[in-house]
Amino acid sequence: MVFALISFLIGSIPFSYIITKKFFNKDITDSPDRNPGATNAFRIAGVKAGVPSLILDISKGYFVAYIAKYVLFLKGPNLYLVVFMVILGHAYSVFLHFQGGKSIAATTGVLFAFWGIFPVVFFCTFYIFRPFDVQERQSWNSGWNLVTHDLGKMRVLAS
Repeated sequence: MVFALISFLIGSIPFSYIITKKFFNKDITDSPDRNPGATNAFRIAGVKAGVPSLILDISKGYFVAYIAKYVLFLKGPNLYLVVFMVILGHAYSVFLHFQGGKSIAATTGVLFAFWGIFPVVFFCTFYIFRPFDVQERQSWNSGWNLVTHDLGKMRVLAS
């Protein structure tokens, strides 16, 4: 139970927020979705902030899961509680008034500790072929509406 609380606190460390604030003097919570995660570190401060943020966010999930499984030899519900707490800590950071990231990086780290490279390949593939974000979706929809609206006009003119 103590290690579950410690893992929550480790998960709560907002590396993306710290790196962008300390080294780039930018606040990633000022982004449109106000999410203090690695994705916004890439968007707001670029690759130099995004890569270390992503590596540290993945690492906190990895090391907590690795220590829980292979050093403390936790199994079953105790192991699941500990890794759930690091993911929950990333999503609801104590240090940011219970605002946090989407926990994708911390979850990737946990899965990497349990199953090796497969989750990393899966999430990298998912990231490359990810759904559009909100602004891209809005521009895509407005473009599609323009096309369908013009097609509707052409049907009216043709009849």
